Amino acid sequence: MKKLFPNLASILVASFALTQLILPILRTDLDFYLNFVSNYGVGYSWWIFTLGLTMLGAGKLLLTKNLLSNYPKNKLSKVIAGFIIISAIATIGVGLFQTDIGGEMTTIGLIHGIMAYVSFSATGVFYALILIYKRQIQKPFSLLEHASTFIYIALLVSFPFWQTLLTQVIVERLLVVMLAINNYRYTIDFK
Repeated sequence: MKKLFPNLASILVASFALTQLILPILRTDLDFYLNFVSNYGVGYSWWIFTLGLTMLGAGKLLLTKNLLSNYPKNKLSKVIAGFIIISAIATIGVGLFQTDIGGEMTTIGLIHGIMAYVSFSATGVFYALILIYKRQIQKPFSLLEHASTFIYIALLVSFPFWQTLLTQVIVERLLVVMLAINNYRYTIDFK
């Protein structure tokens, strides 16, 4: 049973990554370079998008359980767990509430946007805090872990400053790739 949760978390996060690869192939009507990831959640592919984000959120919740079960508990580990839970709930919310495509803003689209910002931001805080926590409990971490955390946070912070839709879409896709890589790495690390 002890190995079930980390393995399930890994499968869920990997499944999210798979849905992100499948969606652009299925939705040839959407230009890959001119549509945000959330646009794939509108129309006939909504269920794949929602399923992928629900699996990612569930994987993050299992990460929390693994973190608290397998690592020393202190205030920082509980704060990290809190940010993972916030990120997980917001991630599931991003999938459940569809984005707005076009000019009109709806309440559901607004909730989607807020959930996306909360999810991406809480994840960035989690990534930064986990490096501090690992240093605190003297657990080794790699240069890759530092680099991927830095890249994720740099992309997140710089996102509003990219001026064209194309560069914003590219940065968002890089954020999603870093999100999948980092979360998958932590499912393995928290075993």
